[in-house]
Amino acid sequence: MTRHFTNYIEALNLFYEEELNGLGYFEELASYYKDNQKKALNLMKEIEVIVVNRLQPLIKKYKLQKNKDEMNYFILEGKKEAKLQKEMIWKEFLASIIKTYPSYTDEFEQIINLAPYSDKEFLKLLYEHERVFIDFAQKDKESNPTSLSLLEQFISEHKNDTEKLL
Repeated sequence: MTRHFTNYIEALNLFYEEELNGLGYFEELASYYKDNQKKALNLMKEIEVIVVNRLQPLIKKYKLQKNKDEMNYFILEGKKEAKLQKEMIWKEFLASIIKTYPSYTDEFEQIINLAPYSDKEFLKLLYEHERVFIDFAQKDKESNPTSLSLLEQFISEHKNDTEKLL
Protein backbone atom coordinates (compact mmCIF):
# COMPACT_ATOMS: atom_id res chain seq x y z
CA MET A 1 0.00 0.00 0.00
CA THR A 2 1.40 3.36 -1.01
CA ARG A 3 1.95 5.88 1.76
CA HIS A 4 1.33 9.56 1.05
CA PHE A 5 3.79 12.28 1.97
CA THR A 6 3.43 16.03 2.27
CA ASN A 7 6.62 16.88 4.19
CA TYR A 8 9.74 16.53 2.08
CA ILE A 9 12.29 16.45 4.93
CA GLU A 10 10.34 13.85 6.92
CA ALA A 11 9.97 11.68 3.81
CA LEU A 12 13.68 12.02 2.97
CA ASN A 13 14.65 10.99 6.49
CA LEU A 14 12.26 8.01 6.44
CA PHE A 15 13.52 6.81 3.05
CA TYR A 16 17.12 7.16 4.22
CA GLU A 17 16.35 4.99 7.25
CA GLU A 18 14.53 2.47 5.05
CA GLU A 19 17.49 2.23 2.68
CA LEU A 20 19.67 1.40 5.69
CA ASN A 21 17.06 -1.25 6.61
CA GLY A 22 17.27 -2.60 3.07
CA LEU A 23 21.02 -2.89 3.27
CA GLY A 24 20.73 -5.11 6.37
CA TYR A 25 17.76 -6.99 4.93
CA PHE A 26 19.50 -8.04 1.71
CA GLU A 27 22.77 -8.80 3.49
CA GLU A 28 21.05 -11.11 5.97
CA LEU A 29 18.79 -12.71 3.38
CA ALA A 30 21.86 -13.53 1.26
CA SER A 31 23.16 -15.72 4.10
CA TYR A 32 20.18 -18.08 3.62
CA TYR A 33 20.64 -18.65 -0.11
CA LYS A 34 23.30 -20.09 -2.43
CA ASP A 35 24.66 -19.57 -5.91
CA ASN A 36 22.91 -17.02 -8.16
CA GLN A 37 20.27 -16.25 -5.54
CA LYS A 38 22.96 -15.34 -3.01
CA LYS A 39 24.76 -13.33 -5.70
CA ALA A 40 21.56 -11.43 -6.55
CA LEU A 41 20.93 -10.54 -2.91
CA ASN A 42 24.51 -9.38 -2.45
CA LEU A 43 24.16 -7.22 -5.56
CA MET A 44 20.91 -5.80 -4.17
CA LYS A 45 22.72 -4.99 -0.92
CA GLU A 46 25.46 -3.27 -2.92
CA ILE A 47 22.79 -1.22 -4.70
CA GLU A 48 21.36 -0.17 -1.33
CA VAL A 49 24.85 1.00 -0.30
CA ILE A 50 25.11 3.03 -3.51
CA VAL A 51 21.74 4.67 -2.83
CA VAL A 52 22.62 5.46 0.81
CA ASN A 53 25.89 7.00 -0.35
CA ARG A 54 24.18 8.96 -3.14
CA LEU A 55 21.78 10.50 -0.62
CA GLN A 56 24.60 11.80 1.58
CA PRO A 57 24.72 15.36 0.18
CA LEU A 58 21.00 15.75 0.98
CA ILE A 59 21.33 14.05 4.35
CA LYS A 60 24.08 16.54 5.26
CA LYS A 61 22.25 19.50 3.74
CA TYR A 62 19.20 18.87 5.93
CA LYS A 63 21.22 17.68 8.95
CA LEU A 64 19.70 14.19 8.94
CA GLN A 65 22.97 12.36 9.56
CA LYS A 66 22.91 9.29 11.75
CA ASN A 67 25.67 8.37 14.15
CA LYS A 68 27.20 4.89 13.91
CA ASP A 69 24.84 3.43 16.55
CA GLU A 70 21.77 4.83 14.79
CA MET A 71 22.93 3.51 11.43
CA ASN A 72 23.60 0.09 12.95
CA TYR A 73 20.13 0.13 14.53
CA PHE A 74 18.43 0.56 11.14
CA ILE A 75 20.68 -2.03 9.50
CA LEU A 76 19.93 -4.51 12.31
CA GLU A 77 16.20 -3.89 11.94
CA GLY A 78 16.52 -4.94 8.30
CA LYS A 79 18.40 -8.07 9.34
CA LYS A 80 15.65 -8.92 11.84
CA GLU A 81 13.05 -8.64 9.08
CA ALA A 82 15.11 -10.96 6.87
CA LYS A 83 15.40 -13.54 9.65
CA LEU A 84 11.61 -13.70 9.78
CA GLN A 85 11.61 -14.54 6.06
CA LYS A 86 14.48 -17.02 5.97
CA GLU A 87 12.15 -19.90 5.10
CA MET A 88 10.74 -18.09 2.06
CA ILE A 89 11.41 -19.90 -1.20
CA TRP A 90 13.04 -17.87 -3.96
CA LYS A 91 9.96 -17.64 -6.20
CA GLU A 92 7.96 -16.25 -3.24
CA PHE A 93 10.65 -13.65 -2.68
CA LEU A 94 10.53 -12.59 -6.33
CA ALA A 95 6.73 -12.48 -6.26
CA SER A 96 6.83 -10.25 -3.16
CA ILE A 97 9.11 -7.79 -4.97
CA ILE A 98 6.84 -7.73 -8.01
CA LYS A 99 3.78 -7.19 -5.83
CA THR A 100 5.04 -4.73 -3.18
CA TYR A 101 7.92 -2.73 -4.66
CA PRO A 102 5.80 -0.73 -7.13
CA SER A 103 4.34 1.11 -4.13
CA TYR A 104 7.89 2.23 -3.29
CA THR A 105 8.35 3.64 -6.79
CA ASP A 106 5.09 5.56 -6.29
CA GLU A 107 6.43 6.92 -3.00
CA PHE A 108 9.75 7.86 -4.54
CA GLU A 109 7.92 9.77 -7.27
CA GLN A 110 6.14 11.67 -4.50
CA ILE A 111 9.39 12.71 -2.82
CA ILE A 112 10.87 13.75 -6.16
CA ASN A 113 7.80 15.93 -6.74
CA LEU A 114 8.04 17.44 -3.24
CA ALA A 115 11.77 18.13 -3.50
CA PRO A 116 13.35 21.43 -4.41
CA TYR A 117 14.74 21.40 -7.93
CA SER A 118 18.34 21.30 -6.64
CA ASP A 119 17.66 17.98 -4.84
CA LYS A 120 15.86 16.12 -7.60
CA GLU A 121 19.00 14.72 -9.25
CA PHE A 122 20.06 13.00 -6.01
CA LEU A 123 16.62 11.47 -5.56
CA LYS A 124 16.24 9.90 -9.00
CA LEU A 125 18.37 6.98 -7.89
CA LEU A 126 15.72 6.08 -5.28
CA TYR A 127 13.21 5.49 -8.04
CA GLU A 128 15.70 3.87 -10.43
CA HIS A 129 17.02 1.33 -7.95
CA GLU A 130 13.54 0.17 -7.01
CA ARG A 131 12.66 -0.14 -10.68
CA VAL A 132 15.73 -2.31 -11.34
CA PHE A 133 14.76 -4.58 -8.41
CA ILE A 134 11.31 -5.06 -9.95
CA ASP A 135 12.71 -5.66 -13.44
CA PHE A 136 15.21 -8.15 -12.02
CA ALA A 137 12.48 -10.03 -10.13
CA GLN A 138 10.27 -10.25 -13.21
CA LYS A 139 13.09 -11.58 -15.39
CA ASP A 140 14.37 -13.99 -12.75
CA LYS A 141 10.86 -15.34 -12.12
CA GLU A 142 10.73 -16.11 -15.85
CA SER A 143 14.14 -17.85 -15.55
CA ASN A 144 15.64 -15.28 -17.90
CA PRO A 145 19.44 -15.76 -17.80
CA THR A 146 20.02 -12.00 -18.15
CA SER A 147 18.29 -11.12 -14.86
CA LEU A 148 21.51 -10.72 -12.83
CA SER A 149 22.99 -8.50 -15.51
CA LEU A 150 20.33 -5.86 -14.71
CA LEU A 151 21.69 -5.55 -11.18
CA GLU A 152 25.30 -5.68 -12.34
CA GLN A 153 24.70 -2.99 -14.95
CA PHE A 154 23.05 -0.70 -12.40
CA ILE A 155 26.06 -1.07 -10.11
CA SER A 156 28.57 -0.43 -12.88
CA GLU A 157 26.68 2.70 -13.92
CA HIS A 158 26.42 4.15 -10.42
CA LYS A 159 29.23 2.85 -8.23
CA ASN A 160 31.51 5.83 -8.81
CA ASP A 161 29.00 8.70 -8.66
CA THR A 162 28.61 8.76 -4.89
CA GLU A 163 30.03 10.32 -1.80
CA LYS A 164 31.18 7.39 0.30
CA LEU A 165 29.67 6.79 3.71
CA LEU A 166 29.42 2.99 3.85
